[in-house]
Amino acid sequence: MIPKVQITQLAFVIRAKNHNPSLLTRDFFRINKIVDADWVVTSPVFTTDIISQVVYKNGVTIFIQPDQISFKQSIEGEYSQNQVLLQDLALRYLEVFPDLNYSAMEINSMGHIEFQSQEELDNYISDYLLRPGDWKNFLNKKPSLSATLIYSFEDYQINVSIEPVLIYDDQKATEKNLGILFAGSIHRDFILDHNSEDKLKPLKERVSLWSDDVNSYISLVNDCLLN
Repeated sequence: MIPKVQITQLAFVIRAKNHNPSLLTRDFFRINKIVDADWVVTSPVFTTDIISQVVYKNGVTIFIQPDQISFKQSIEGEYSQNQVLLQDLALRYLEVFPDLNYSAMEINSMGHIEFQSQEELDNYISDYLLRPGDWKNFLNKKPSLSATLIYSFEDYQINVSIEPVLIYDDQKATEKNLGILFAGSIHRDFILDHNSEDKLKPLKERVSLWSDDVNSYISLVNDCLLN
């Protein structure tokens, strides 16, 4: 039986021109209450004119470039919507910077499934993911896999990249399992009315509906790619 996907990371990516990464320091995030005052930084913070990053002990990373800001969170154990902190971060950020020219948003999900042997992995690739054909076995060799599936809808696009990976045990760095990585991205473009008092409303609504996009990713992987 093929296992269900295990989500290991989520990210909210908000695109806008004219970010200034050098201004967005850990003190800035704390003073403006984008992050809670008790959040602890776990690795050296770097801040430059073109890129800045702050990593927190709770698994959240804030990564800024001139054209976008990313809020990432590592997911430990079984995924639950209640453990995700990114919605509040993104909404607070939009409140602090309401006048940037926001153009797009992505909800990125990363998950994997594990296999106990190379044979199980090969069988999944050939029997589930790849269509029948002679190319599946060339000179007694099964092909490796690296692919991106793109689903285009009227107002958004779903991309899922599929790739075999080695999955390391967090407690035992030398132990690893074979797996398949499913990296999903749901992208939406926005044209905001900057003359409106509620110009950020469409973007804020999509931030608040992030779980719908994650559920779409889970459904695509579990019900279509793993079924």
